[in-house]
Amino acid sequence: TRSRPACSFWIRGKCRKGEACKFDHSAPQETASVICRFLVRGDCSKGAACAYSHDLASVPCKFFHMAGACRRESGCPYSHAALTDEQRRWVEREWEVNSKERRDLLAQALRTEKESEARLAAGEETRMQLSATEMGWDADDD
Repeated sequence: TRSRPACSFWIRGKCRKGEACKFDHSAPQETASVICRFLVRGDCSKGAACAYSHDLASVPCKFFHMAGACRRESGCPYSHAALTDEQRRWVEREWEVNSKERRDLLAQALRTEKESEARLAAGEETRMQLSATEMGWDADDD
């Protein structure tokens, strides 16, 4: 008997036909070494059925490398190892563009600022600006 040709979509982890596919699915998938981008973002719905790797140990921890600390410490599934230049660029991009935590912090700061401005306008709050001398700081203190 003649064997079926390998499914090129299967090899790349992209075949959506499953058992109905006319091509062979016995070849190893190349995606096994590629980290699932949805998992990194925290929303892979495929779980164990995902064709991509869920091993986060090779993904740099953005909190450790950008914020200077990771609250998970040794329990963190992400890597705290030294970064290559390519990894550093990735972490910086993730931190700037995709950080939900960063967006949440900015949104919270904006809400707090707007609430403070509203309290000022309503006369519920006042702002005082003090000079360094009034604060007790001496210009000679370094």
